[in-house]
Amino acid sequence: MTGFEAGGPNIPSNIDPWSIIGNVTYINVETDRTSCFERNKVALRLEVLCDGTCPTDGVGVYNPGFWGMVRLIDSLASIRS
Repeated sequence: MTGFEAGGPNIPSNIDPWSIIGNVTYINVETDRTSCFERNKVALRLEVLCDGTCPTDGVGVYNPGFWGMVRLIDSLASIRS
């Protein structure tokens, strides 16, 4: 397993190999069981805590083997199957 399920099915789960990018005081990262995917029950929830003043280099998460999603300031995303 290389996704959020790698930490096990219990919540909270270890997110390795994913890591936080940027200043950790500006982001809250947690796992929960709200995934809409049958085979991948564990989802990653990100809350950016900039309060109008975000670091210029940004915050987020990354997986060393995957760089395929970009989120922009003041935008919302809801990804469902």
